[in-house]
Formats: sequence, structure tokens, C-alpha cells
Amino acid sequence: SYDEAYRWWKRVADLAERILGTACTDTAAVYTNIAEVCRARGNYSEALEWYRKDLGISEHLQSNKHNGIAKTYNNIAAVYSNLGNYQQALEWNRKALVIKAALPEDDISAAITYNNTGVVSYQQGDYAQALAWYRKALAIRESALGPDHPDTASSYNNIAGAYRAEGSYSEALAWYEKALTVCENVFGEEHLNTATVYNNIGAVYYNQGDDAQALVWYLKALNVREKVLGTEHPETAQTYSNIGVVYNAQGDHRRALMWYGKALAACEKTVGRAHPDTAGTLYNIAAAYEALRDYPSAAVWYQRSWEIRERVFGADHSFTVEARQNLVRIRFLLGGIK
Repeated sequence: SYDEAYRWWKRVADLAERILGTACTDTAAVYTNIAEVCRARGNYSEALEWYRKDLGISEHLQSNKHNGIAKTYNNIAAVYSNLGNYQQALEWNRKALVIKAALPEDDISAAITYNNTGVVSYQQGDYAQALAWYRKALAIRESALGPDHPDTASSYNNIAGAYRAEGSYSEALAWYEKALTVCENVFGEEHLNTATVYNNIGAVYYNQGDDAQALVWYLKALNVREKVLGTEHPETAQTYSNIGVVYNAQGDHRRALMWYGKALAACEKTVGRAHPDTAGTLYNIAAAYEALRDYPSAAVWYQRSWEIRERVFGADHSFTVEARQNLVRIRFLLGGIK
């Protein structure tokens, strides 16, 4: 389990610091391993602390153009992305890109930076730019690793996600199916990477209005995520929320609220009360209460979602504007109710 792995790596870190010292690359590698476990557990703030400890050693011992430092920059960027701080994520990705610019165009490690930069572009809503970065990563991975490698499947999955965000659902489904074929062949049906693709395929079916198929795929993802990650993890929370969205669309708002409640509990415990995932769940809860014509409750939940989104994304982001407009509309309805 991740908890057991964390305990063992912490013991290794204590030994490394005592025997090798805190200015050794082997100690830095242990810090990275602890950070990876923290990310897997959803403890993003702690992961950031360990990556920074690694970076402190690496920058002291290596050239600031070293490929290993670029990897750490990428890791820090990814954690900032997990925390919803996309501007910081972009800054750290840019630091990595400066190092990668000195490498050959087809260097496999450059694909990681291209992919991660695409992730940040996607999270900022620039889907065309995200596709451009994802395709740069894919070109390297298909050439160096082949079409049946897990990293290549990751690129397939990301490209599919960008197409889905653009509304190109047929394209998205085709790319997700490519990713799924690789994941099931390499990892099997009960692996987290496979579960991610199950979840994403469910999202496409939901976008196409096929609620029944969406639930089939979401429940396949949930079965794996609860088994491997438990009920209090961001990825499990995501699936709870997705299932709630389907039930809400079907008009079963009470059942939707039950799933949203599970998602909110997991989000608040793992990523915190001021994270975009938490804000998204709050927004969904508000929408369910609105559908039930419980406007006072809807106003409370829209308000909470809007406040987080404004703090994270800024006042002009589409997510912030969406929450604010719904809050204003609900307040108008409340003003008209006598």
C-alpha cells in the first residue's frame, strides 16, 4: 500500500541522511521517491516539500542545465498543477523547457516536458495549444518507444482529452480506445492507468448524452480506484463526482447529492477546501439543489464554489464567470420569491 511504502521510504531517508548526508545525490533520489508516494496518496503539499529537498541537493551538485534538474522542475510543475496553481506550474515547466531546448529534438526526456506543458495549457483552457504540445510528445514517444508503450498510451489519452474538451467526441473516443488497448494489454483491467481510461471514456459517453454507457464506464473505473486507492483519494473523488453528474442529468437529484457528498468529503480531506476539484464539487451540489428548487441551499453552494474559483483562476476565467452568473441568477430568483 502507499501508506506502507511511505513508511519504508521515510526510514530509508533517515538512514541516507545519517550515513550519506544531505548533500548526496542518492539522498536526493530517496526524497524523490517519497515525493512520488505522496503524490500517489494525494498529499500534494507534502510531495512539493520533498521535491524541493531533492532540488536543493541537485542544484548544489549539478549544472543548472542538467537533465535531472529538468526532471525535478517537471515534477514540481506537476504538483503545482495538482494543487490548482496553474501559473506556478507553467513557470516550472518553462524552466524545464529551457534545459530541454539544448537537447536533440527527439530526446525521449523532452517528451515529458512537452507533455506536462500541454497539461498546463489544457488546464488553462487553451486546448489547441495543449494538442500541439501533446503531439510533440507523441511524435517522440512513438518513434523511440513504439505505439504499445505505456508512455505512448499516456499521450493517446491526453490527446483524447483535448479533443473531448473541444467537443470533438468521435476523435476523443478513437484516441481513448487506442490508449485503452495498450493499458489493458500492458497493465490489465485492474490497474490505475486502465481505470483512468475507463473514466475518460465514460466522460465522452456522458458528453454524447449516453448516460447508460457513461455509468457503465464510470463504475468500471470506480471499482478499480476504490480497490487500489481507497475512498479518500482525489481520483476516487473524481469518479464519485462523475457518477453524481450522470444521476443529476437523469433527474435523480437526491442520488446525485449522495455521490457528490462522497466526492466532497474525499476532496476536502485530500486536496483541501480551496482546490479547483473541491470548487467543482461544490458547484455540482449547488446545481442539484437548484434542480430541486431549493434555492437558498443552491445559493450557499454556488457562493462557495465561486469564491474558490475566483481565488484560483481569477475573476475572468470561464469557470469563475459560470459560478458567479449562476449565483447572481439564484439570488435574483430568491429576491422574487415572496
